[in-house]
Amino acid sequence: VIGELCGLIAKLCLLQAAEISLVHIAKQEVRAKFGQCQEGAVSSLLGMMCDAVVDLDEHARLKKHSPKLSGLLIHREGKSLEGDRLDAYVQVCEDMGRLEALMSRDPGSDFGGMMPSMLTVRLRDSLGGSLKVA
Repeated sequence: VIGELCGLIAKLCLLQAAEISLVHIAKQEVRAKFGQCQEGAVSSLLGMMCDAVVDLDEHARLKKHSPKLSGLLIHREGKSLEGDRLDAYVQVCEDMGRLEALMSRDPGSDFGGMMPSMLTVRLRDSLGGSLKVA
């Protein structure tokens, strides 16, 4: 009888630990989904307000091609901007400083520095002209 009782107590402890673990995992998933929804909403809003929306890595390189930005820069069709540094197109030093400030934000803010942000800069198009974009 004592052996059975110890076995039941052990099973209850394991079930309690499993429940705590599952609750923890569920909370993490909910937080992640909420962050994705919030980031998606901000990106959509930026898409309505801005000339082009791009996703940059930590070195200010475009993570993927942006057809809108490519069109604004008068690039030939088929030329991908993926991997290009945004600062390669920035024309004015003061704009470069704002881009650098945006890229060096505290990583602890805005969902780990991943929250979309708006930046207005003057870029150089493929013909050498200046274009102010947001």
